[in-house]
Amino acid sequence: MDIDVWPIVGRARLVQTFRPGESPLREAPFRTLRRHRWSTVGVKVVTRNADRASGRFTIFSVLNVEAARCAREGRGTRAVALAKAASRIERGEAFSRLKALLSGRSAKEVSAAVDGDVSERKWSELHDVLRLVARETRAVRARNQDPRDIRAVIAGAISEAQPEFLVLEAGPDLQTYVPRWLAHSAGRERVGDLLALVTDKLDDNQMVVSAVPAIGTGVTTPTFTPFGRAAPVGGLTAADARLLSHEPAPLRVLVPITIER
Repeated sequence: MDIDVWPIVGRARLVQTFRPGESPLREAPFRTLRRHRWSTVGVKVVTRNADRASGRFTIFSVLNVEAARCAREGRGTRAVALAKAASRIERGEAFSRLKALLSGRSAKEVSAAVDGDVSERKWSELHDVLRLVARETRAVRARNQDPRDIRAVIAGAISEAQPEFLVLEAGPDLQTYVPRWLAHSAGRERVGDLLALVTDKLDDNQMVVSAVPAIGTGVTTPTFTPFGRAAPVGGLTAADARLLSHEPAPLRVLVPITIER
């Protein structure tokens, strides 16, 4: 099953990406994003408390995070394109179902849903809808690829938990050690939890690694085939390297012969 980053975010995540190190509660960075069309307006959800409206919570497609990253790097045109793609997702059927599902919930419940702090066992319907949003996001991202985008993501399931670190299993022979405090910030530190590590380049000698919740999209990764230009080759695993390090078997060519009697 494919695993991808949690497909929705709150406004604070956009501000943190656009202005790393600044308070995520600042209004000015978000206003700058909106003024230049580097972000969508998001989808507003009315929260309720004891049968009374208690406020509004704005939810964004995670593509807005990538748009904010491009804006920070000075790639305004690309940021606008990603924000437009995010807007299409937010106007889609899956996002409409998400809004309907969250509307009327308490602010605490909506915030937990946006932050990925809710288990599938407790709220399976939410996860089903978010899987649809994640698939839409992946499809839109695939159609809007840009080789200049620097976004390395390691997503997988936690396979081992130690007091100081966790082991993130992202595929066969691909394990990553994650400081426990980093996974704790994403609310994912138990064995079986889905977690993603997203790298973000600041300049040529600095980067930031963010731990964010992940979700299983329910789509199985296609079996590898070496035929065709679209063969899904992304790198060699340790098992691949061991196999390729062996001596190749001699080539045998069978030639038919005719025996006359």
